[in-house]
Amino acid sequence: MFLGVFGFLLQVVKALGIVHGPSHMEIMYNEVTGPCLVEVGSRCHGGEGTWVPVADECLGYSQLDTTLNAYLRPDRFDALPAEPQPHKFGCEAFLVSYRKGLVLDIPGLEVIRALPSFRRMEMMTQPGATLNPTVDCFTRPGSVQLVSDTEEGLRRDYERIRALEQDGLFLLEQK
Repeated sequence: MFLGVFGFLLQVVKALGIVHGPSHMEIMYNEVTGPCLVEVGSRCHGGEGTWVPVADECLGYSQLDTTLNAYLRPDRFDALPAEPQPHKFGCEAFLVSYRKGLVLDIPGLEVIRALPSFRRMEMMTQPGATLNPTVDCFTRPGSVQLVSDTEEGLRRDYERIRALEQDGLFLLEQK
């Protein structure tokens, strides 16, 4: 799944004529329908760059490195493989809340921290706060960075997080 969309991504940048320098792309992926393009542009990834440690561990470089090289050290940029050659598999999973309520506890945090691929977590809610259903990246309750030696290991841990979101991540007092 995670590397299976690479051909799709290459088709998008080729169709847009992005041949040198950064590109940023967001997709949604469904096992049945495949990838769906959400956003694309000839620019670096936005956000605060929390994903850089995942990219560094999986590839040995990040989009920030390659963008600087594209402009300042084209020889280093040109030396990169045409397709990423991951040493490991990783992602940053934005957590999703399906319910509204007062957060009494977050018991799923310990389960997530115990996952073999767990690297880092950033929570945007805590006990005592009101949790609302997630509708976009700004209303997510947190994010989790995962890195695994195998794609199957990453998938297993990612799916465990998605199951926890349905039941067990948050203990809520329903409002």
